[in-house]
This record gives sequence, C-alpha cells and structure tokens, in this order.
Amino acid sequence: MNFAPRKGLVITTLVMSAFVTLVFGTIVAVNVYWQLRDPTPTSDFWGWLGAAVVTYSCIAMLLFVTTATLRIKYDESGLMIFGLGGRRFVPWSAVMHAHVNRFKGNVELTLKAEGRRMPISVPLTSYQKAATLLEEIRRRLPVAINDPGNVAALLPKD
Repeated sequence: MNFAPRKGLVITTLVMSAFVTLVFGTIVAVNVYWQLRDPTPTSDFWGWLGAAVVTYSCIAMLLFVTTATLRIKYDESGLMIFGLGGRRFVPWSAVMHAHVNRFKGNVELTLKAEGRRMPISVPLTSYQKAATLLEEIRRRLPVAINDPGNVAALLPKD
C-alpha cells in the first residue's frame, strides 16, 4: 500500500514555515538581544519571549498537521506512525472505531485504536488517490467505517 501525498501543499507549507521562522526568528532574536544588553525598567523582555514561544508553537503545529501524509505509512498488517516519540505500529485489528468526517473542505478518516489515547487522523484529501486509499483501509478494518453524511462521496475519483 504505497500512496503518494499531494506534495504541493507540503512543499508550500515547508517553504512558508522556513520563511516565517527566518523573519520572526530574526526579529525576536534581535529584540531579545537588545533587551538583555540594555535592560531598562520599561524593557519588554517577557513580551518578546512570549512572542517567540507563540510563533514557534504555531509553526510546529502547522508542520505537524501538514506533514501527516509523510509520517503515516500503510502496510498490509497496519499503520506505522512516525512522531516525536518515535515509530508506533498500530495493527488494523486494534482499531475499535472508524469515522469519516469533513472539516473546512477536507475529508479525514479518524481511527480510534486500543492502547492509544489520541485517535489517528488520516487526511484523505491530502493524498492523490484518496478514494482508493479509503477503500483499501475499509477492506482491512475489522469494524465498519461510520460515514453519517456520506462524506466519502466527496472524495475525487481516481
């Protein structure tokens, strides 16, 4: 099961993240440097430090979401998920609930598996062959996929 992600969105997001990191990183670093070099009672060191934390948190979330298609690998026996905690294998037989939903024009498959606190989100519209991917996953799951609004019909045919 080798499904290719739509690389345009991932590449655009990586370039934008690098650009935002360089621009805001430079601004924050220079201002923190000047605040540390010449501290005055009116200095806003904590404000700039907070701006840095918020900026880099937003960039990290953006990268985490947009690289999901690159971090999930499909196998005949289950999913291999690459994350900050390392590799995690989730067998198809461990999936207890599957749900297709739509959020802002994107269709995703949410899988709840045994032994995982957080559900696995598969962004179907981020793949070139989204309908085929959904059918391949459907064949391997031990449970039926819940699709109350027939959201899967919105996926483009391959």
